[in-house]
Amino acid sequence: MVGLLIAVIFAAFLAVKGRTLQETYLSSTNFLFWWYVICGVATFLFLSIGVVAGTALASLLMGPFAALLGAGIATVAILAIVTMLSFLQMFGAYLLNTALHQKVTGAYEWKVARLVIGIALVVVGTLKLSS
Repeated sequence: MVGLLIAVIFAAFLAVKGRTLQETYLSSTNFLFWWYVICGVATFLFLSIGVVAGTALASLLMGPFAALLGAGIATVAILAIVTMLSFLQMFGAYLLNTALHQKVTGAYEWKVARLVIGIALVVVGTLKLSS
């Protein structure tokens, strides 16, 4: 959610500076893509450390078999779901960025299928991660 808000503010700033619609769109979607990449990697690393620490703590308290059943499986499932949703956001932002294509003649054309699928993936990833 924060990345979308920053991308919109960034686009508005570029538009006020006098950039064309195409430059504004490509710059803001490129920012959004890299925002999702950085946040996705940071979230994955943070949760991975939590999985390892939680499983180690649970194995000390409950024994290794109970730790793998209780803490390990549940936290790995959460890690997989959050990683998948982050990937949806990254891929959606990538599709949004590549939806505007520059022809050899210099004219721009929209690839509507990429635009629609990109919007859907970003919305699904954002709504599922924020809920």
